Amino acid sequence: MDKNKSDKSGNNRYFWSEMSVNDCGKCDKCEPKCKKGKKCDKPYKYDNCDDIIKYICRLLEEQKESLKNTEKILKLLTNGLAEIKTEIIQILDTLANGEDFTTGAFVLNEDAGSVLVNVLNRTAEEVEVTVTQIIFDSTGAITGTTSQLLVIPPNTTTTVAFPANGSDIDLAQVEIQFQGLVDGVYGWVGARIENENDPLAPSIFVPSNIFTNQDLSPIVIAP
Repeated sequence: MDKNKSDKSGNNRYFWSEMSVNDCGKCDKCEPKCKKGKKCDKPYKYDNCDDIIKYICRLLEEQKESLKNTEKILKLLTNGLAEIKTEIIQILDTLANGEDFTTGAFVLNEDAGSVLVNVLNRTAEEVEVTVTQIIFDSTGAITGTTSQLLVIPPNTTTTVAFPANGSDIDLAQVEIQFQGLVDGVYGWVGARIENENDPLAPSIFVPSNIFTNQDLSPIVIAP
């Protein structure tokens, strides 16, 4: 009988082993020259089907573990995506309602006579932005707060001037806040030598006391 064909009269069959030398552990019997780590390319005669069943069961167990790991990864991804969705919604809500920004507290140059605050509206809608100047004394305590509501038409810029006195230690530390900045609306702050009531141009600005829109920081209120 052709040994390459199945023996239908008994339980013995010939199979091409797909297992490595480490897995089957029998390659040294069927082919002594087989080296460890290489797959057997010789047919191995199984005594019965138990070896095949065990081998298939082992493969299924490996797939089971792989599926468990895949399930864990999918669950984690479903949760990192839910959190991202929530954060995006919060950001969009914030932009829709306006966000508060600040220059942070800074010390005026001793030559500063006023602080100009400019708001540029690049949207197609009219916006309202409240600009506030806060003054601190030499101990860091707030001694004065002045606010102005700016109503800015579409594609328009508006400037407001606040008094400043950089030579007075109790007036030289200030902060500028913006309430209601939305996407497409930009703030700018600059201290100048001229006084509050002097014309906007020409103005001599103090380089160390200039804050562009990208220099502003969101105001975070602790819960």
